[in-house]
Amino acid sequence: MDSQRFDALTRLFGGSRRQVLTAFAAGLLAHVVRGPYADEVAAACKGFNTKCKRNGNCCADDGLLCVKVGKKKKGKKTKKRCRCKNGTCPPQTPCCVRGKCEELCEGECCSDCFLLVTGQGVPPDPDSDECCPQDKICSKNPNKLSDDRCCLASEECVDGTCCNDAPGFPFGSVVCGGKCCPADACCNGACCPQGQVCAETPTGDQCVLADRTCNSDPNCFSNETCLDGKCCADNRQCSFGGNDFCCPAGQYCELPGSTQACCEINKTCNSFKGHRVRR
Repeated sequence: MDSQRFDALTRLFGGSRRQVLTAFAAGLLAHVVRGPYADEVAAACKGFNTKCKRNGNCCADDGLLCVKVGKKKKGKKTKKRCRCKNGTCPPQTPCCVRGKCEELCEGECCSDCFLLVTGQGVPPDPDSDECCPQDKICSKNPNKLSDDRCCLASEECVDGTCCNDAPGFPFGSVVCGGKCCPADACCNGACCPQGQVCAETPTGDQCVLADRTCNSDPNCFSNETCLDGKCCADNRQCSFGGNDFCCPAGQYCELPGSTQACCEINKTCNSFKGHRVRR
């Protein structure tokens, strides 16, 4: 194997040259010791949650046993599946979570471990694991664990959405009257109708149309600025390439360094702040 190919392998497995060599040697030795048919035998065992009849059907190296699942129904046999039990998992995945052997989460066994998605379309970062408190687990479909998110400390789960509940925090949203609405559309304890924002009028806070034209600041209310011909609240004021503009109602101006962009509330468009998803 030439040096370039070896370096490529080193980068692929994320270790040093010594670590890659050690792993390669260990694998070669294991093949010699176990014999040519060991891999075929291992492949014959059944994986997590597959049907089984006896312990020998399941992959013991993965900590799996043939266990009864569900309640026994009258006149029917109890179903059996390949799942782990406490104490059966291997050292590399020592935590038996919902019948499957998992890695440690924040250095401990946790039934609700979440990973940070570092940006749109970017896979979870395995070094960002977090054991999520029960009151921060949020889901639009409670029957599917894959839909769960772990809300940040400043967020509250509202109708299956992690909604910001801290003044001045990004994501452009706020919990208002038990609902999640744009930060500039919370008025007198309730969300304004779609396309409207809350304005500080001379007679008090009122919901007004978001896209009102203006010629100068006096045409707008005290919490707004006349920007690009529109009355615009602070969190919707944006600038890119020297051009100032106002984001549409229901959006906010995201500030990822020097590049600003309009983004729907509770989402990240350019800054890659990310969110946490179940491991």
